[in-house]
Amino acid sequence: MNYLNKFIFASLLAVAAVFAQGRSAHFGVHVGLGMAGLNHPSSAEEAVDSDSKLVGTIGGIYSMQLSESVNLDPEALLSYAGMPGKKSTDIRLDIPGIFKFYTLDYLFLQAGPQMSLSFYYADDDGNNHKARKLLDIGPVVGLGYQIDANTTIDVRYYYGITKYFDDSIDYLSPNAQSFQVFLGYTYLF
Repeated sequence: MNYLNKFIFASLLAVAAVFAQGRSAHFGVHVGLGMAGLNHPSSAEEAVDSDSKLVGTIGGIYSMQLSESVNLDPEALLSYAGMPGKKSTDIRLDIPGIFKFYTLDYLFLQAGPQMSLSFYYADDDGNNHKARKLLDIGPVVGLGYQIDANTTIDVRYYYGITKYFDDSIDYLSPNAQSFQVFLGYTYLF
């Protein structure tokens, strides 16, 4: 079973478990800003675009309460990474399945898998890089603060475990990584 099938199966299983419990659910929006780049061996540094890029993200969130202190928040986020260094532009759909663990009434830890589907990847000349993998999967971890009943602010770190380019030697291929700050607003469904 490949990564995508496992991700979809785990997501559907979690959603089914929430609906079976009859707990409350919230829809909302998430906007974020951060930096993204490639983590790679030093011997591959000249071969890839390693500059960090500014990342803007906007999307939807569906927050499901699993217990008094745990929420499952699957999201669909459209991300645009580009500008600094201007060597490349990347537009993708990020789909994290975030579990939030409330340690205090207002503070939460978050962790879960993320799948990223690349729609467009090009260099300064507009050349689309066919070697760029379309699917990237990896863990995301973070910390958040519940400002009020509907509003959150959180920081996240993502590290892709799949290699960034199809045609590179495995030990030279970089991995995607990003650090972002998000502002979220949800309302009761």
